[in-house]
Amino acid sequence: MTELNSNQQLKVDNDALVAAIQDLKQDRSDEKFNLVAKLIQTGNFVCPARMIENTEAVEKEDGKVALENKRSFNMHVLKNSDGKKYVAVFTSPKEIENEKNTGIINTDSYIVMNVVMLMSAFTDPDNGLEGIVIDPFTNNFAVPRTILSKMADSEVYTPKPNEQVKVTIPGRYPDGFIDTIREKLDEYGRVDQLFVFILERKNQAKSLMFIIDSQDDKDTMRETFQKVAEIAAPFARGMHLMFVPLSDGFAQNVSANKLPVYRK
Repeated sequence: MTELNSNQQLKVDNDALVAAIQDLKQDRSDEKFNLVAKLIQTGNFVCPARMIENTEAVEKEDGKVALENKRSFNMHVLKNSDGKKYVAVFTSPKEIENEKNTGIINTDSYIVMNVVMLMSAFTDPDNGLEGIVIDPFTNNFAVPRTILSKMADSEVYTPKPNEQVKVTIPGRYPDGFIDTIREKLDEYGRVDQLFVFILERKNQAKSLMFIIDSQDDKDTMRETFQKVAEIAAPFARGMHLMFVPLSDGFAQNVSANKLPVYRK
């Protein structure tokens, strides 16, 4: 993620999403809605926004406190005719030009963001934001924050070649987290081991990463991921959840010589 000004090239392609949105407006079937949702979930958007960096004190696993840089985003908000507020996002540089012609959003600062990054605008339940609006001056497609949250709350993670990540063990867990995990997974019966880490990807918010050892095949693994997500979500405080099967080489390297938080 890079903060861009008007003189820099914005490389974003959402042609398939735009076509799917237009198709959905003609025929609001579940199948076409699901396609739009999938394309939004996997897409990147151009957002009028500025990145804000602050230094915060963070308690580490050994009890010591360290200073870490934290990033947040100041995003542009629009109101509809009912006075409801939405974060404005755009599918392409062309749509940014349409925006500039209106003069409504007066900025030269844009950030390319995905759904997980956009959710940083919705961590405060009292800020009055209803969701995002995609291409507000042309396609004008609104996504409520409840649906956006479901798109962003979990991810099956596959490391990209040469991707730089930082993996750490949480310094402490919320009260009741471990006991609840153990109780619910004992009832569920399909998880053999569960490891929990904090994963940081370059220029993205931290994720709570679960490495799962189970007997699931490819068809049932996602069900297990979803089950763990349901258990962990109340304790995650809005943090993005990420899932990796232990069979993955990356997961095996990360969890080597580490103790699981759950063992069947």
